[in-house]
Amino acid sequence: MRSLILASLLILLASQAAFAAALSTDKSLYKEGETIFVTFSDPEAHPNAWIGMFYESAPTEPWADGDSYDLAYQWTGGKTSGVVQFTANHTGFMHFRFFNDDSEINVATNVSPTFEVSTEGGRIGGPTLSFEKPVFLRGEHVKLHFTWDPTLPADAWIGMFKHTAPLDGTEDPDNYDFMYKYVYNETSGVWVFDAPDEVGWYRAAIQKSGNDGDWNPYCTISMQVTLDGKHALPVADERNPVVLSASKLRVGDELTIAYSIPLGVRDSAWIGIMPSSVTSLKEQDNDAKYIQYENVGQGEVWYWTIYVPDTPGRYVVRLFPSSDSNAYAVNDGVYFEVSPR
Repeated sequence: MRSLILASLLILLASQAAFAAALSTDKSLYKEGETIFVTFSDPEAHPNAWIGMFYESAPTEPWADGDSYDLAYQWTGGKTSGVVQFTANHTGFMHFRFFNDDSEINVATNVSPTFEVSTEGGRIGGPTLSFEKPVFLRGEHVKLHFTWDPTLPADAWIGMFKHTAPLDGTEDPDNYDFMYKYVYNETSGVWVFDAPDEVGWYRAAIQKSGNDGDWNPYCTISMQVTLDGKHALPVADERNPVVLSASKLRVGDELTIAYSIPLGVRDSAWIGIMPSSVTSLKEQDNDAKYIQYENVGQGEVWYWTIYVPDTPGRYVVRLFPSSDSNAYAVNDGVYFEVSPR
């Protein structure tokens, strides 16, 4: 985008481990052309931090680069707190996102509450969804705020889905939700539920009944469930197919492994944890020494959360395109250390 400095992935991961920033707007409703005052705090004073304005419906998943969707942006100047100004030049439901850095992978570390911009300063209408924050702890109480259009069909509903669920209108979402809520005769409300036990990305969506064959959602919004409920999930991509939530752990700790599956891998692809003494990248050498493994399928970004080995030492994580003994790992290996508790 506007790259001041192309940060490395290691810098990105370090920035994600920092304390989260906070964002707020001076109002929740603006008239087109009005000035928006955004108050921010950034305890870590990231020198290349920036704030972007986005439509609420803009993707938030780790593979959706924030640079591709922002409507406007402002640098924070590396300050720990301050106020930046934006002009409400677009109408609709929007929010601001805070980014620790302007690296090639831009994942927001915090999101402001949703606000509206209209031509007359009045409510635009239409259903909306918003979480109070973007990251939750497993089992934590989640509050999903919604506004509801009374003209929606009586059988419209809100569903919670894993990020892998196809919410593009191609398949019936009723086959993929793990939690749902019907809303009757309400214009707004809050749905309270416990965050899933599995670490990963999730989406909430207001869905149509699909009786007419149209399964496109009215709107969606994403959230994350992480090990600490504070820091964003690690990000994997084609260049870095395996990324860890931490590199130094203690016996009894949990570790989240993000991995990105290259296209064309076989159904027998797998990811494994081996002692660091296994330096070979050949499948058969690693298959003979793995401590833990997970079978994987084709897709974009997946997460595997494990308890680290009970024996202190250094370990390596590798991703293999198949169980063919002559295959070679997709990556050279990502290492982590386990120390006594």
